[in-house]
Amino acid sequence: MRFRFNGGAGCPEWIIHEVTSLSYLSCVKLKTLSKIICEGIINPPIQYSSAEKLFQNSKLEDRGVDLKCCISCLTYIISAAIQFNCDSRSLHLELQQLGLPIEHTNAIKRVFDEYNTSLKETFKDQSLKINPLEENAKITQGDNGCALLQVKVNDKETCITMAPDTVDDLINELLQVKSIMTELKS
Repeated sequence: MRFRFNGGAGCPEWIIHEVTSLSYLSCVKLKTLSKIICEGIINPPIQYSSAEKLFQNSKLEDRGVDLKCCISCLTYIISAAIQFNCDSRSLHLELQQLGLPIEHTNAIKRVFDEYNTSLKETFKDQSLKINPLEENAKITQGDNGCALLQVKVNDKETCITMAPDTVDDLINELLQVKSIMTELKS
């Protein structure tokens, strides 16, 4: 089976196993644990001490439920769902398909809906970024008809020598990237 929350790929075996463990938690504890995880993703680190308090007086360890495994499972599910832009309705249905009871999926769905925007912003801020240029790049005429590209990044100036056809290729590729970005933006 393929799951939208996992980018259209199959679900890892360990997630399927840990969903069983999550079903042993009460809905209230699962909702609270999900909130702790979402808050930990937004403002790292995850507060394990708060999560441990949920497990203190329960007899979940007798059933083989491991707190760290539950945290890992929920972190994976929530992070993957945000990364692959999965809507909460699809996440809700897919978690039921994995065997999580409907009350539990409702609890995760509510938390997912509550933190969705903040999580997306967090992942957007953490995405790979190239160091920003400190000034505009300068292209000047160099020796032998070559172009000199001068850029300044992190207080370090770099000069790159390029053949004229390389400059043309670079400009064409940048224009293509710009049009793709404009398409994606709208």
